[in-house]
Parts: sequence; structure tokens; C-alpha cells
Amino acid sequence: MDPVSLALGIAPLCLGALKGAKHAKSKIRLLKHHSRELSRFRKRFKTQVSIFRDESQLLLQGAGVEPDLATEMLDDHSHGNWTDAGLDDQIRCFLGRKYAEVKDVSGQIHDQVTHLDVILGSLEDSDEDSGRGKVSTNTRTFRKPSLVFSADFGLQLAVNAHRARRAVGVASKKSSLDEGLESLTDSVHEFRRLRKAAKEFQKPRAACTKPEKAMPRTYGLVARHSASFLEALTKTWSCLNSNGVHSTHTAKLFLDTDAADDCVNFRMILEYEAVSGNLRQQ
Repeated sequence: MDPVSLALGIAPLCLGALKGAKHAKSKIRLLKHHSRELSRFRKRFKTQVSIFRDESQLLLQGAGVEPDLATEMLDDHSHGNWTDAGLDDQIRCFLGRKYAEVKDVSGQIHDQVTHLDVILGSLEDSDEDSGRGKVSTNTRTFRKPSLVFSADFGLQLAVNAHRARRAVGVASKKSSLDEGLESLTDSVHEFRRLRKAAKEFQKPRAACTKPEKAMPRTYGLVARHSASFLEALTKTWSCLNSNGVHSTHTAKLFLDTDAADDCVNFRMILEYEAVSGNLRQQ
């Protein structure tokens, strides 16, 4: 990795790679006469740049940057938040122990984009050099037909020679472009893997809770039979229908009630206050 890249934080490296990719794409557009030779490269390069841009935005958002602000930063490479002193600290906090690995792969992406940009620049320069020696495409008219034919024939030879030189130049750089693009693709994939791993590490771990023990079956039996017993007792032994035998009563069930299968044996105490004339007896 370039020594300059080692001194930078992750945010400047991502920004530099995105700037370089934008510059490289502008060179590809200038080389439109190579459309057939560079068409596949252009599409693949555009795809990797798009993936890296998305991953850079997700990295910023994971570090606490608001989604709208992250989008603004990626749309505007001169955005002031890129130079925020605390931005790299936020990224470091988000990535944790993955920070060093992400910084390393960010530097690789930065250098790989720069390398591809240099190769594309050499193709552009070779075109300019060839263009200086090109024969003018304006057809000169001579009085004698034989001279006109001779001039047109010479022009066609020059054009063909220029196209041949251009094709050779592209062919000689094609392997370098393909190799550089393969390396960039691998690095972008690694950047994505590390970013997703850091996100997973940030998820709060589920609290370790002991599973609740199932309530004994007998509890359910006691609850159901207690409710039935209370309903029956209310209907058959009410203060309202006791014919004045008692005015109040209390029923108490013991917790150590025996229960087996569908049979429940209650232990209980009944207390009541009897009325006899003006006397009350408990």
C-alpha cells in the first residue's frame, strides 16, 4: 500500500478512492472510440464502484452518520463532514477490532483505483500522440481525377494505420486493466465482508435467562377444582339462603391439598356466625 495511504484514516481513503473512480470513468468516456474494446471493462468497473459507494455509505451509517447526511457526503466529495476530526473516531468505534483490516483494504482499493486511472490515462495520451500525426480528414480537390484518387487513397492508409496503432495500444493494456479490475473486485468484496462482520459484532447479545420451569400439573387441577368448589359452595351455602341459621361465614382451603389424576381432596376450615334471637354464636 502507498505510504501516503498508511497515514490516512479510513474516511479519507474511501473518499480518495471514490474521487479516483470518478476521474477514471471520465477517461473511459473520452475513450468512447474504444467502446468495443472497453465496453465490458466499463460495465464491470462501474458495478464495482457502485458496490463500493454503497458499502461506504453503510459504513458511515453504521458509525452513526445520519442516512441523509451520508448520502450528501457521497454525492458531494467536498462536503465539510469528510474533514470532521471525529469522523474517523466514530468509524473506529463501530469497526472495533476490525478497524485495522478495513483500513488496510480501504488503502488497497484506493491504490487499485489509482492504478487503473493511470493505465486509462496512458491510453488517452497515446491517442493524443497519434492524433498529432494524423492526416486531415478534409478531402482536397485537385483538377486532375488521378490526383484526387491518389489523395483519398493516401488518407485512407493514414486512417487505417492510426486505427491499427490504437488497437495495438488497447490490446497491450487490456491484460493490465483486467488484472487491476480483478484485484479491485476482490478488495471490494473483502471490504463488504469486514463491514458486515463489524455490524454483526455490534448487535447486543441476548441476555442469558434461565428457562422457566413448567408449573406442576397438580396446580392446574387444584385451580380448576377450587373454582368449581367455590361456585358450588356459594350456591348451596349462602348467608342469604340459610334461613337465618348464620349471618356470615368464611371458607379456608389449605395449600397442601392432595391431587392425583383428576381427583382432588381438599382440606378446609369453615367458620360461621350463628344467630339465635338476640344471641350470636360462632
